Amino acid sequence: MSYAAFAKTYDDLMDQSLYDEWANYVYKRVPKNSSIFELACGTGELAVRLAKNYIYQGSDLSENMLSLAQQKAPSLSFLQMDMQAFHLDTTVDAIVCFADSLCYLDDLESVKATFQNVFQSLKPNGKFLFDMHSIYQIDDVYVDYQFHYVDDETLFIWDSFPGDEQYSVIHEISCVNRLSNGLYERYDEQHFERTYPLDDIVLALQEIGFCDIEVTADFTDSSVKSDSRRWFFAAVKREKG
Repeated sequence: MSYAAFAKTYDDLMDQSLYDEWANYVYKRVPKNSSIFELACGTGELAVRLAKNYIYQGSDLSENMLSLAQQKAPSLSFLQMDMQAFHLDTTVDAIVCFADSLCYLDDLESVKATFQNVFQSLKPNGKFLFDMHSIYQIDDVYVDYQFHYVDDETLFIWDSFPGDEQYSVIHEISCVNRLSNGLYERYDEQHFERTYPLDDIVLALQEIGFCDIEVTADFTDSSVKSDSRRWFFAAVKREKG
């Protein structure tokens, strides 16, 4: 999933208040001035916020997303990396991955590979913070989900359908933008997301060596419920010794 043409439209239409909530989630769990690395940093909205309190570095697979991120935060360091294969030259105090980015991986083995990379890149007692869609979000909310937006410059259509794999969804996106010369440009993209039973995610973290795993829901400190839409995870790398 490249986000080739989607990056700018995604940036324009995304609810900006969500980035404040992700940032606040981090602020509660990671001390100020810690070194922090963000996987799937997208267009850099969260990066701008985290860099005010942390020694920040970020990565994304999409060159287009990173281009926008670098424009917003020219003083920050961004790397183009696949989260399934990333590595850092030095370990960090915390790694974060939000906006259900792990749900874009193909299967649970790919998620586990990312967990392993994170574990190796953290300092002892380092923290890994991330979120994923709940099964309720995938199987109930996204059934025949639609988001359609139109103004003088843009027509945006987002339709979601169940995927072939269990707990998966396909997002079909079409967008028409008016260019500065008065002509119109259209693009179409298809995005795949998948989640897993909560216990499977926790077990995968434990098998790799994470401990003190905290699971909450929907940007709160509340426990997960049957209708929670987004699961939040905070895990600690066990110190060897």
